[in-house]
Amino acid sequence: MDKKRTLRDYKNKVLTTLVLGLIFIVTSVFFIPLATNDFGEFLPTSLEAIIFYVTLAIGIVFFLLFIIFLVIYIHHYRTSK
Repeated sequence: MDKKRTLRDYKNKVLTTLVLGLIFIVTSVFFIPLATNDFGEFLPTSLEAIIFYVTLAIGIVFFLLFIIFLVIYIHHYRTSK
């Protein structure tokens, strides 16, 4: 029973980190047009560029957490059989 609960917990963590990572990465994409000038160059000091970098960084962190939790979930899934 405890192994099933652990698997369910890791499955929830995997799905949560995947969804949060995708939300932040997609949100950062919306700031690309706002963070560039007419020539397509990033404006490093504009508020929109800072928001873009921060949301992209958070999305990447959640994506890395997704990979870590996925590896742990697969390991627990294989050893539970």
